[in-house]
Amino acid sequence: MAGAILAIVILLYRQFMYVAFDEEQAKVSGLSITNLSYLFAVLASVSVIVSMRLVGILLVSSLIVIPNITALLLGKGFKKTALISVGISIFSVVTGIIVSYAANFPPSATIVIVLIAVFLATLAAKYSSKKKKQIVEAARS
Repeated sequence: MAGAILAIVILLYRQFMYVAFDEEQAKVSGLSITNLSYLFAVLASVSVIVSMRLVGILLVSSLIVIPNITALLLGKGFKKTALISVGISIFSVVTGIIVSYAANFPPSATIVIVLIAVFLATLAAKYSSKKKKQIVEAARS
């Protein structure tokens, strides 16, 4: 299922991006916005439903929200943010499974804890670098 969804997204990447960022221009260019919107909603729905059956609602909702928020703190632009989000998800799942096996914890809860830890670490690093910039700018003044 993941392969089919990934193939469709790769084939229609430009059209999805066009619709996401400038719907009116996409409509003027002749793209079927309604069909693309429905297709994207169906792809997202199928991904969530299949994932819920495999790993549970807590993990699915966490994997949808937390990596994206964390990537938004780091990323510059849509493509970089998406790649960072995927990287955070993969890192968290692998780390969570390893830790859960070693500590005999439930895997899905451990993955969510790792996701939250990555988010908090990223937030702290972003805040720290912002404070450091303010101190450097204040010293220059």
